[in-house]
Amino acid sequence: MPKFKVYIERDNKHVEVSLNSNKSTIRDLLLKLSINPVEVIVTLNNEVCVEDETVSTNDEIKVISVVSGG
Repeated sequence: MPKFKVYIERDNKHVEVSLNSNKSTIRDLLLKLSINPVEVIVTLNNEVCVEDETVSTNDEIKVISVVSGG
């Protein structure tokens, strides 16, 4: 079971996420973390990425909260 290191900006912490597949996506990570993908932007190796992006265990993954207001 591969493990991914993820930095969650809103909590200012690093977490380790275990997923069942080596072909896991950003969507899989967010689902496992119970994070709504509409409320965040994810960067993969310092590049903004889409939910369908496949991740590997050595990737740098950051989850950044999106704040909107009026």
